[in-house]
Amino acid sequence: MAAAASLAMAGAIGFGAYATGTTPVLADAVHVQSAQVPGFADLVERVSPAVVSVKVKAKIQPTADDGSNDQNGFDNLPDNPQLRRFFKEFRGFGDQGGEFGMHRFNHRDHGNGQPRPVAQGSGFFISEDGYLVTNNHVVSEGSDFSVVTNDGKEFDAKLIGTDPRTDLAVLKVDGGSTKFTYVDFADDSKIRIG
Repeated sequence: MAAAASLAMAGAIGFGAYATGTTPVLADAVHVQSAQVPGFADLVERVSPAVVSVKVKAKIQPTADDGSNDQNGFDNLPDNPQLRRFFKEFRGFGDQGGEFGMHRFNHRDHGNGQPRPVAQGSGFFISEDGYLVTNNHVVSEGSDFSVVTNDGKEFDAKLIGTDPRTDLAVLKVDGGSTKFTYVDFADDSKIRIG
């Protein structure tokens, strides 16, 4: 009986749609076809094993303390109360014990009294025996270098040469018998701008 009622109801709906001249509308999903936009995803996937992180450490020579350092270092400021208040409150000079004291804003205080001597950049291997290219501005003031590979291994590196004009530098990693994945140079007779 339920089946007969269902069939009768479906027939009535179909007949009603036919009698009124309308049919139920079923929507299709919209599909947008667009041109494939060129990107770097494929290139990045291929060269990632050759890309490294370059860590740079610099030897910092502490400045001599000749005892001439005054309390706030700003005795030559104009006699302007607002300017002195700015340096006292927002830069940490002057009142040592207040909320804005020296230790809150003194960027040289890293536990040992010296600036943090580390910079970081990136580069990529250009030979399997550990030569790599990075930027000159990354290594220009460094004295010790290390390289972290894509798989997380860290190696010490030696600076081979720099060219400030082109902002390039070459480092060499001594990986022993390790053969590094590297990016090969293209045939320069076939390259084009872009």
